[in-house]
Amino acid sequence: MADVEKALATQLANIETKTGKSFAELKASIAKSGHAKHGELRSWLMEKYGLGHGDANTLAHMSQKAAGASEMQSPAGTLDEIYAGKRRTCAPSTKS
Repeated sequence: MADVEKALATQLANIETKTGKSFAELKASIAKSGHAKHGELRSWLMEKYGLGHGDANTLAHMSQKAAGASEMQSPAGTLDEIYAGKRRTCAPSTKS
């Protein structure tokens, strides 16, 4: 586990070097961006800071994780949004 944490710390340091901004500054910029979904954040980071897909993906993930799970939509909330409205139920067939 320490190797993964070390790799993330190294990647974050490289992102800070590429962007010229600290993680705290990047987090603040992300919060002001108006993007909440991971994919939107990733695309925005790639465009705004010229980051590659992997760096933008990691930064989006880390910033959302730092923001806390309470601000992110739960999987149950996502399912409720997808399946909003009247649900059709399947009844067993009466034909033989």
